[in-house]
Amino acid sequence: MTKTHARTKSQSTTKAPRNPVARAPIMRKGGAHQNAKSPARASEERITRTASSNWRDDVSFEKTLKDRD
Repeated sequence: MTKTHARTKSQSTTKAPRNPVARAPIMRKGGAHQNAKSPARASEERITRTASSNWRDDVSFEKTLKDRD
């Protein structure tokens, strides 16, 4: 009579550790995500547009001062 043993949790097989040197190249790109660049560009454009409109107002104000003299 032969006994067949069922594997228990203590006798389970374990996987061999993976080779850390031979990782997939795509995994090197992982890490924290970066913010999109388009909101920053839109903000810069808005600041530039505001500054240029203020500059035009300043120039017209200076012209009125010159005309008064």
